[in-house]
Amino acid sequence: MALAHLALGQLFDRQLDPRLHCYELFQDHERFASVGLDDMRPGDLVWFGYRDPKVPLQDFEPEYNDSGYLMNWQDFAVNHVAIYTGSGPDGEALLLHASPTDGTNAVWPLDRFAEHTRYGQVYRVSRLVLELV
Repeated sequence: MALAHLALGQLFDRQLDPRLHCYELFQDHERFASVGLDDMRPGDLVWFGYRDPKVPLQDFEPEYNDSGYLMNWQDFAVNHVAIYTGSGPDGEALLLHASPTDGTNAVWPLDRFAEHTRYGQVYRVSRLVLELV
């Protein structure tokens, strides 16, 4: 999530509350609008997760501890975010993300994410609504 915060800060000069983690950013419909994969612009966030999560997205109930930390984050269907950077020479969407596979930040074509179970489904594309931040 730190990479998404950094990218949004650098691209749009907007600092989001650092307490906003994956679940909170994904659920933030005040600061982010949903857009289609075909309408992506550089800086849009692309949210990935399991195709068959143990708790379906619509059934997830967040549980927080007294410090405001999401305790059951492992049950949330969405588990990864990438930042759309534009299209490659072949027209493929390119996404910057913190890659545990590569051990660093990496740019992958969208199709490569489907090769990994953890990123099997795109759940949403979110665009920062600049007027409201």
